[in-house]
This record gives sequence, structure tokens and C-alpha cells, in this order.
Amino acid sequence: MAVITVDQCGDLLATFVGNSASADKAKELAKTIGYNDSPLFGARKKRATLVSELVMIHTALVIFSANQSFNQTTAKAVIDSFLSCARKSVFTHLEKEMPSFPALYENRMREYFPIFHQDRAPLGLSFALMKHLGLDPLKNLQSQLTLTELITSKTKQTIDVLKGLNVIGQPTPPELSETGKNQNSKIDSEINAFMGSMERFMAQTDEWPEEIKIKALTVVSMVLDGKGKEAKEMLTTIPRKYALIVLNHLNQLRRQP
Repeated sequence: MAVITVDQCGDLLATFVGNSASADKAKELAKTIGYNDSPLFGARKKRATLVSELVMIHTALVIFSANQSFNQTTAKAVIDSFLSCARKSVFTHLEKEMPSFPALYENRMREYFPIFHQDRAPLGLSFALMKHLGLDPLKNLQSQLTLTELITSKTKQTIDVLKGLNVIGQPTPPELSETGKNQNSKIDSEINAFMGSMERFMAQTDEWPEEIKIKALTVVSMVLDGKGKEAKEMLTTIPRKYALIVLNHLNQLRRQP
């Protein structure tokens, strides 16, 4: 299982949200679902609306996924870190473009969280998102189906990645504090060595496309969990120049005690 700090996890998730709502991703989605983001008048507002809605639904997706993946203590630490990073790197830019974003954000979170816990959550979320974009889901069934599949895929992928991480930085549960005292020195040494390697690897992936970055992290997690076959299969889907870096990192991990 890959080791990552709370801050690194928060930053990774904030980057995921930012990339998922980038101008290119928004334009691509607009074309797919029939959203006119370039009308003769008000194009800037239409694009800002689409980007803000994508940011908000992905933020809710990340928070839901963290709660599904970690215990309560870790989930809170990861979510707090994620929101702190997202406010700095994503939300502040939207607030400059849309002063109403903070109030809108609160409304969306109150709306989306209950939907995420419904039996057919992706369908309900796609319906809500289309309504907020001024599209009629009942008249655009193909678009709703596309959004439903996208939300389903991204939620599963995010949960799978988070469950493959050992996030450190949260308090040790009280029941483990006594039994672990004699092993603290050894554990600290192993964590420091592992974290040094992971930090160098994370730094190398900073500029990578988000999809490749998540796949790379998943490969590392699979190898550490003993899932060599699955890791090899996913590694073949990563472009060669990135795959070589992943392999080099794995070789370094194997050389560690």
C-alpha cells in the first residue's frame, strides 16, 4: 500500500478537481452533452457556469469518496487538507469570476451529499447537474446517460485510488498507542525512507496529465499490495516515457529494507 501524507493527498485531490473542470475538459463536456458554451452574447458567463458546476460536483465526489475510503479520523484530515488546497488553487479563481460562488457552493453541497447516498446516485447527480446547466434531462436522455457513466466511473476510480493509499499524519488511535511504543523507532525509520522515495516520485509526477498520474499511483499501490498481475496490466496503459519512471520508482522501493 502506497504511503502518502495528508497534505500530499489533499493536494492530489485538489489537482484532480481543478483538472476535471479545466477549460479543455469543460469544452469537451459541453460538446458531448449539447451545452452551448459559446453563444453570441454571454459566452463568458456560460463558460464560467459550466466550470463552476463541474468544480462543485467534483468537490462533492471527492468528499464522498474520502468518507467511503478512510476511517473517520483520516477522512476528516484528508477532506480538511483537500478543501484548504482547493480554496487556494481553484475556488479563489472562481470567486473572482463569480462573486456568488461561495453561496452557490454551499447550496450545491447540501443538495449533492444526500444524492450521493441514494441507490441510483449517479443518475440523480447527472439529472441535477443538467438542470443547473439549463438542460432538460428528459429531452436529452443520451446526454444524461453520458454524465451518469462519467460520474459512476470517476467515483469508482477515486475510491479505488484512495483505498490503495496509506495516508499518514493523522493521530494514532488510542488503543494502538501503547502496543506500538516498542516499534516506534523502527517504524519511523521505515516511514522516513519510504516517504523520501514517495516525495521524489510525487515531485516527478507534478506536471503529468492527471489521468496518467492517478494510473501511476494506482500501479505503485497494486505492487505494494502484491497485485503484480493487475499492476502489469495497468502499466501497459501508461505511455512509455511515464511508465519508465514508474518502473524506476518501483525498483527503488524494492531496494529499501
